[in-house]
This record gives sequence, C-alpha cells and structure tokens, in this order.
Amino acid sequence: MDYNALLPIIFYLCACFYSFFGIYTLATNAKSRTNWQFFFLMISLTIWSFTYAMAYSVDSAETRIMWKSLGVFGWSLFYVFFLRFAIILTKRNEPSKKPFLQVLFYLPALITIILFGPFGFLMGMQYEFVPGETGLFQAIINNIGQIWVGLYPSAYTIISLVILIRWRRTIDRESPLRRLLSIFLISIILPFIIGIFLGVFPRFFGLENLPRLTVAFLIPPAVLLFIALRKFGMVFETKTRRDFSPLDPKTT
Repeated sequence: MDYNALLPIIFYLCACFYSFFGIYTLATNAKSRTNWQFFFLMISLTIWSFTYAMAYSVDSAETRIMWKSLGVFGWSLFYVFFLRFAIILTKRNEPSKKPFLQVLFYLPALITIILFGPFGFLMGMQYEFVPGETGLFQAIINNIGQIWVGLYPSAYTIISLVILIRWRRTIDRESPLRRLLSIFLISIILPFIIGIFLGVFPRFFGLENLPRLTVAFLIPPAVLLFIALRKFGMVFETKTRRDFSPLDPKTT
C-alpha cells in the first residue's frame, strides 16, 4: 500500500472535518462561550491534522521537520482546550481570571511550543529519521522531550476525563444522554491510550515505524459529541435554547 499517498489524504480529510464542525459551532451562535470553546477545540485539531498532512506529503527531511514543528500549535493547545471545554460543559468553576493563574493554566502548552515549535530548543534534537513504509519516518529519540510529550498530555487528559466521568454520574441512569456520554468517554479514552503508547513508547513495542494517527482516531468521539449536541441541544446555545445542565431540575 502506498502510505505516502494515503496518509496526506487521511490527515487532510480530518482537517476538513474538524474545521467544518468548528465553523458550524459559531454559525449556531457566536455569542455562546461554550460554542467558542468548542470552536477552539476543533481549530486546534484542524491545525494538527493539516500540518501532518503537509508533513507526510513531502520527501525532504528538513521540510517535514518544519511542518511537524508547526503542528505543535495544534496538538499542544488541544489538551488545554479540551480541559477548558470539559470545565465549561459540566458547569464547573473555571480557573481564576487572575492573569497569573491563567498563565499557569496555559503554561504546559507554552512550554511545549517553546520546546518543539519552530526554532524550539528540541525541534532538531527530538527526532531521528529512519526508513519505513511511509518513506522517511521521524522516530522519537529518548530524551527529556519524550518524557514531557507523555507527561503533559496525560495529565490534562486524565483531569478532563475525571471531570466528564463525575458529570456523567449526575445524569439520570435512564437518560439516553448518559448512554451516549458513556460511549463518548470510551471512544475518546482509546485514542489517547494509543497515542501515548505510539508517541512515547514505540520502541518498546516495535512500532516505531508506524505513523501517528491519534488525530484521526479522535474523529469518532467528535462525531458522538456532535450527535449529542444536535440531539439533546445541551451545549450549543441558540437564541431559543440554553446550555444543558444536569443540575437543572427542568432538564431531568
């Protein structure tokens, strides 16, 4: 199979998919904070997908590194946006609006960009090129960058999932929303586990020459979330609807 031709198409279609739902969110109601946060979430996935599509469409090692370094603006911010979206969705208290605490909230993403972004400290040290079925493949080198790539996404993802799981427990057991949320949680946990193993520990499993498809695996949970939004009208605020809250007696 010609992975060199297939992978750019897969990532490009992912970028189109995520950008469509991000734009659709704002078209529903641009005044909603929830809609804006979901838009940011989708745009981060769009950047992640598009830069990977460009990276896998070139043969030059230097050009591929450049596009991968630009991709950090997508995947590093995704985990922050996902946590903030979970907080807003479940009606929990947001991080303090004090500038210092806001900076602290986004600090891991900023550190990631400084390390792996264009002209980052580890941009040229993090990967080595080895031959594979996708042509030149970027294998992660064992250094502090590898530890950070596993630590930061894992911490923010676990916190986000804990918030969503606790929110699920407040929803009526017979509610279709609870069942759909259960499927959503399962569908989003699996991509993160796969992404961590392939991104941080590939050599332990002999999988170092496989492409990183985490952003593509996130399509199913995005579809499930969109179905929930459309079916229950719980998140996308419109002129005639307000955000769903499991604590609101009118919604139970």
